[in-house]
Amino acid sequence: MRWSDKSRYEGDFIDGKRHGSGTHNYSDGGTYTGGWIKDKRSGRGFMVWADGRTYEGGWADGKQNGFGTYKDTDGNIYTGGWINNQRSGSGVMVWSDIEKYDGNWVGDQRNGIGRMKYADGRIYAGEFMNSKRMGHGQMTWSEGDKYEGDWVDGRRNGSGTYNYNDGSTYTGSWINDKRLGRGTFVWADGKKYDGDWIHDRISGRGTIAWVDGSRYEGNCVDGKRNGTGTHNYSDGSIYAGGWINDKRSGRGVLTSFNGEKYGGNWADDKRNGSGTLQYADGRTYTGGWMNDRKSGRGVFIWPNGDNYDGHWVDSKMHGLGTMQYADSRIYTGGWLNGRKSGRGIMSWSDDRKCDGDWIDDKAVCDGT
Repeated sequence: MRWSDKSRYEGDFIDGKRHGSGTHNYSDGGTYTGGWIKDKRSGRGFMVWADGRTYEGGWADGKQNGFGTYKDTDGNIYTGGWINNQRSGSGVMVWSDIEKYDGNWVGDQRNGIGRMKYADGRIYAGEFMNSKRMGHGQMTWSEGDKYEGDWVDGRRNGSGTYNYNDGSTYTGSWINDKRLGRGTFVWADGKKYDGDWIHDRISGRGTIAWVDGSRYEGNCVDGKRNGTGTHNYSDGSIYAGGWINDKRSGRGVLTSFNGEKYGGNWADDKRNGSGTLQYADGRTYTGGWMNDRKSGRGVFIWPNGDNYDGHWVDSKMHGLGTMQYADSRIYTGGWLNGRKSGRGIMSWSDDRKCDGDWIDDKAVCDGT
C-alpha cells in the first residue's frame, strides 16, 4: 500500500489498518519491520531511521516500550527497558566502546542505582539523579584512589571517606569536591590531623598527633601550624604560644623536660627578641636573645645572689656590664667572652676599689 507522502507499507491489514506484521518504508528513508496493532507499531520490531539510527525490541502504541536495543549514529548502544520512547528501568549504555553505564533509568536519564565506567578509568557505583552522581556512592580511580560517601550534582558533597593511593585517608566534610568543614586526615606514616578545613587545605582550629607521641592543638593555615597553639613534645616538653609556618614565632612559653622554662619572644623556631629563661637549678636570665643565644642587654641572677646586668654576645657576658657578687663586691666595666676584660672598677664593701685594666679576669690596677 502506498501513501500520498510516497511512503509504502507491505504486510498485514485488518479493517483497512496495518495490523499483524509488516514493513513500512517511510518517505524520509526510514524503515520499520515488525508488529502492528491498529496502524501503530506494536510488539516486536526493528526500526531504521533515515540518519542511520536503529532500534530493535518492544513497541507499544507506536512507541519504544519494553525491552530493546538502540544504536545511534555515533556508535553508542543502549540495551534495556523503554517506556514511551524513553530509556526506563534497567539498562546498559555503552558510549563508543569506551564508557559504560549499567543500572537504572527513568525518563531517559540515569536515575537510581547504577555503575558507571568512565573513559579515564574511573568507576562509580552508587546513586544517580538525572544522569548525575547524587546520593551515596563509591568512586575508584585507575591510580588506586577511592572515595565513598555523599554526592550532589556529580561532585563530592556532604560526608565521605577518601583513600589515597599513597596510603593516607581523609574522612569528613566535602563541598564541591573539596575538603571543607570538619575532617580527619591520617597520613600513611600514622600522623593524624583532626580539625577544620578550608578550600581543600588544613586551615582553622585542629589537633595534630605524631606517631612519636607528640601532639599539637591550635590554629593552622595551609597545612601548617600558624597562629596560636600548644605543642606537647614526645620528650615531655610543652610549648604554648605563637606559630608561623610550623615554626615558633611571636610570644610563647616553652617548659622543657629538664625543668627549664622560657617565656618571651620567638622567631624562626628560636628564641629571638626579649625573654626570660629560668634554669632548673634556680638561675634566671632576662633580656635579649638572638637565635637561641643570649644577646644584647640582659640580667643574669645566680641562686647564690650573684647578679650581672649588662651586654651579652653569643650567650657570654661581652661588652659593658655590672656584676654584683653575693659577698658585696661590685664590678663595673668591660667583659670579653664571659671574663672581665678592658677598663673596669672593682669595689668592696669596706670602700676598697681597684680601677684599671683587666685581662682574662685579672686586674692590673691602682687600688685604694
